[in-house]
Amino acid sequence: MTKEMFFEYSTHFIEYIRIKRKDNYFTPDEPILLILDGHISRANVAALVVLRNENIHVLTLPSHLTHILQPYGVGIAQSLRSSFRKILWKIYKSKKLETNNQISFNVSTKRNLMIESLIDAFHQGRIISNCVGHSMPQGSFHIHLKG
Repeated sequence: MTKEMFFEYSTHFIEYIRIKRKDNYFTPDEPILLILDGHISRANVAALVVLRNENIHVLTLPSHLTHILQPYGVGIAQSLRSSFRKILWKIYKSKKLETNNQISFNVSTKRNLMIESLIDAFHQGRIISNCVGHSMPQGSFHIHLKG
């Protein structure tokens, strides 16, 4: 990716966020966090300025962190996605909807669903076991778990 491509990506991302704000997925003044890898193309000042003007905050992660961040992606994010899908599937079934139907949730409901998903993922034991299983081979797991 080039700096020019990153600027183009930024404008598309801004349009996407504007649509989501218009649809009340986000409140109009709700800050958005965009997490990016540390590729050199992210050093495009013009792109960062237009993102900031739209209340989109950019967090750029340093390069070469995959071995450290892998436990998050596999251990936490994957577990949350799985729990979130399970909860949404229950809602679809309870309302007798097809999977191509869309349901709108207000901000409070979305937060409650995320909290419920997090609790479900921890309850199922997936988060800790996934983090341990995927971080031990890299030697990056630093928590001692009692057996």
